[in-house]
Amino acid sequence: MDYEERVVKLEVNMDAQKEELTLLQRQVARLDEKADEFREHAYRKMDELRDRIDGTRDAMINRIDASRDHTDRRFDEMHTEMVQLRRDHERLIYWVAGFTIANLVATTGWILKAAGVF
Repeated sequence: MDYEERVVKLEVNMDAQKEELTLLQRQVARLDEKADEFREHAYRKMDELRDRIDGTRDAMINRIDASRDHTDRRFDEMHTEMVQLRRDHERLIYWVAGFTIANLVATTGWILKAAGVF
């Protein structure tokens, strides 16, 4: 009889531990589900952040490209203007040189005419 009581106590104790184990398994399963939900949430947030970073990077690249294009256009305009000014300056120098030579020739002719050479 002594053994039967011990066996019954052990069976009751074993049943209680099985129920406790079942409860613990359910808690572990719920915690696994929460961990999966958290992982999915974290991945979604990382994807959103990555998309936002990509969008910001693309916007910055577009602004830099637009700035470069504007700078290139402005440089081309300035270069064209410098070339035109150089050409105008050369024409002015040639015109002044031609005008000076013409004045020298005319003055020399007047001097020679006044001197009676012609």
